[in-house]
Amino acid sequence: MYPVINTFIANEHEKTKYNIGETYPKAGFKADAKRVKFLKSAENRWKVPFLGAEIKPEKKSEKSSDAE
Repeated sequence: MYPVINTFIANEHEKTKYNIGETYPKAGFKADAKRVKFLKSAENRWKVPFLGAEIKPEKKSEKSSDAE
Protein backbone atom coordinates (compact mmCIF):
# COMPACT_ATOMS: atom_id res chain seq x y z
CA MET A 1 0.00 0.00 0.00
CA TYR A 2 1.09 3.55 -0.72
CA PRO A 3 0.03 6.88 0.81
CA VAL A 4 -1.64 9.32 -1.58
CA ILE A 5 0.26 12.63 -1.44
CA ASN A 6 -1.59 14.41 -4.27
CA THR A 7 -5.21 13.84 -5.29
CA PHE A 8 -5.77 11.98 -8.57
CA ILE A 9 -8.31 9.88 -10.43
CA ALA A 10 -7.19 6.39 -11.44
CA ASN A 11 -8.75 5.56 -14.78
CA GLU A 12 -7.37 2.03 -14.41
CA HIS A 13 -9.47 1.65 -11.24
CA GLU A 14 -12.84 2.47 -12.76
CA LYS A 15 -12.16 6.22 -12.44
CA THR A 16 -11.72 5.96 -8.67
CA LYS A 17 -10.71 9.20 -6.96
CA TYR A 18 -7.79 9.00 -4.54
CA ASN A 19 -7.59 11.88 -2.07
CA ILE A 20 -4.58 13.07 -0.09
CA GLY A 21 -4.17 10.92 3.02
CA GLU A 22 -5.84 7.82 1.59
CA THR A 23 -3.99 4.68 0.61
CA TYR A 24 -3.48 3.24 -2.87
CA PRO A 25 -4.89 0.88 -4.01
CA LYS A 26 -8.37 0.88 -2.56
CA ALA A 27 -10.14 -2.36 -1.66
CA GLY A 28 -10.91 -4.48 -4.69
CA PHE A 29 -8.01 -3.14 -6.77
CA LYS A 30 -4.43 -4.27 -7.22
CA ALA A 31 -1.32 -2.11 -7.51
CA ASP A 32 0.49 -2.68 -10.79
CA ALA A 33 4.26 -2.18 -10.32
CA LYS A 34 4.63 -0.15 -13.52
CA ARG A 35 1.71 2.11 -12.60
CA VAL A 36 3.01 2.60 -9.04
CA LYS A 37 6.40 3.64 -10.42
CA PHE A 38 4.68 6.21 -12.65
CA LEU A 39 2.52 7.54 -9.80
CA LYS A 40 5.54 7.88 -7.48
CA SER A 41 7.49 9.84 -10.08
CA ALA A 42 7.25 13.57 -10.86
CA GLU A 43 8.11 12.73 -14.46
CA ASN A 44 4.58 13.21 -15.77
CA ARG A 45 2.63 16.04 -17.37
CA TRP A 46 1.61 17.41 -13.95
CA LYS A 47 5.22 17.41 -12.65
CA VAL A 48 4.19 16.06 -9.23
CA PRO A 49 4.28 12.60 -7.62
CA PHE A 50 0.96 11.18 -6.49
CA LEU A 51 2.15 8.39 -4.20
CA GLY A 52 4.64 8.26 -1.35
CA ALA A 53 6.90 5.45 -0.19
CA GLU A 54 5.38 2.02 0.29
CA ILE A 55 3.67 1.39 3.61
CA LYS A 56 4.76 -2.02 4.80
CA PRO A 57 2.39 -3.86 7.13
CA GLU A 58 3.68 -4.13 10.65
CA LYS A 59 4.59 -7.61 11.73
CA LYS A 60 2.65 -8.80 14.73
CA SER A 61 5.08 -9.51 17.49
CA GLU A 62 4.55 -12.60 19.51
CA LYS A 63 4.40 -11.76 23.16
CA SER A 64 5.77 -14.32 25.50
CA SER A 65 3.17 -15.33 28.03
CA ASP A 66 4.40 -15.98 31.51
CA ALA A 67 2.05 -18.42 33.16
CA GLU A 68 1.92 -18.03 36.89
